[in-house]
Amino acid sequence: MRVHPSSGDPDVLRRRVRELLGSRSAPTALVVQHLHRLPHLMAELAAAGLRVPEDLAVVPVGTLPDDLGGRILPRIELPVAEMSLAVVELAVKAIATATGGRTESHQPPDLPPHRLIAPQMAPGLTIAPPKGHP
Repeated sequence: MRVHPSSGDPDVLRRRVRELLGSRSAPTALVVQHLHRLPHLMAELAAAGLRVPEDLAVVPVGTLPDDLGGRILPRIELPVAEMSLAVVELAVKAIATATGGRTESHQPPDLPPHRLIAPQMAPGLTIAPPKGHP
């Protein structure tokens, strides 16, 4: 897995996508975190003659209220309500600890509390195996 930065400038984004697709180890899938750039990315993939998901899998992370086409793609849905609740609980515990209140934290006192929340895969187009793979 490699991480490549995107850009808010559509021309820079298109150039970076072209460079990535033309590289010796071109990707078989893209995970897109900045969804407002998804339309530019999809247009560049189409201009390169690539079909999603047949030639390249595209998996957005989360959704936007106006959904820029992400619903047709499989996506990683972030459990925002659960994440928000966890942040509030951690903040309340931190305040209680700082002010001498009791908390039921199971974390050693020298480590900051944390909670891992698993994202969920939402259905969409099928993710095809990479070309040349069964």
